[in-house]
Formats: sequence, C-alpha cells, structure tokens
Amino acid sequence: ALAALKKAGVSPSEVDLIIGATTSPDRWMPCLAATVQAKIGAPPTAAAFDLLAACAGWMAGLQVADAMVRSGCRKNVLVIGSEALSRFVNWKDRTTCVLFGDGAGASLIQPCKPGEPGEILAVEVHSDGRFGDILETLVKELPLLRQPVGDAPATLAGPVARRMAQAVW
Repeated sequence: ALAALKKAGVSPSEVDLIIGATTSPDRWMPCLAATVQAKIGAPPTAAAFDLLAACAGWMAGLQVADAMVRSGCRKNVLVIGSEALSRFVNWKDRTTCVLFGDGAGASLIQPCKPGEPGEILAVEVHSDGRFGDILETLVKELPLLRQPVGDAPATLAGPVARRMAQAVW
C-alpha cells in the first residue's frame, strides 16, 4: 500500500477510501482495509471496507473504486488485493493445489481526464453462481472458524468503543 502511494506521490493523509479484497484475512474484524488504514496512517475520515469475491475480488474493488472516483465522491482510493490461500489448500489434491497461492498488491485510483495515461477505460465483472459448487471452501473447514460459535474469539473493549462513539457523534 505504501509503495503504491509513494509511486503516485500521494501521502497516506490524502487517502479517502480503502477497499480490501480478500477471502483469506488474518482476522475477520477489523477488516483488512481498516487494518491497512491504521498501519499506513490514513485519516479516520477515510472509509475502509472489504469485498469478499474470491478470484474477482480485486477487479470488483477496482470497479467500485472507479465508480466512486468518477462520481466525485472520492479522489484517492486505495484498492488492495491480498490472499494467503496456501493455508486452506489440500496439498494432496493435485487438481486444485496448483491453482492457489499467496500474494498481495495495491493500486491507487484517482481521477484523470479522458485519454490521460492511467485512465480506466472499462471494468467488467460478472459471475455465474450456478457453478459455485465446482470450487468451494466450506466455512466449517476454515481453521479460524473451527471453534463452536460460543467460543469464537470476537472481543470488544466496550468502554473504549463507547468513548470513541461519543467523541465522533
């Protein structure tokens, strides 16, 4: 994320939206985008959310970022794709293990005039849910969620969260 910002000559304080795309986060809360927001020092006025769209995640993020920039709602949108799928691969199944790997990348999407270098001409994201059972990972198979729901490791620092909410509102 910082390398993308540096290449674009934009400081973290100028980022106004962060979109994370991952199906393999290290943790479910806070989301990848909010974690990156804190780590790079982007302002709390920047929105941050994740998209869960598997292989199409980064492209879906790009499409959302492009729409937000074209609409004038946002000027500096960081789109991050990150996957650590090797954690979920059955290495004995040679038909699928060769398809999945780990990696990450980030892009900064900004307004530009038609014809300028870097212009996004079009983004097309489609899906066909009819084939969803061809390649799947069941939630019960994910190591993070193998615990009974009552034992899930979700925590909230209630008094801290209450003070933050009061400060904002």
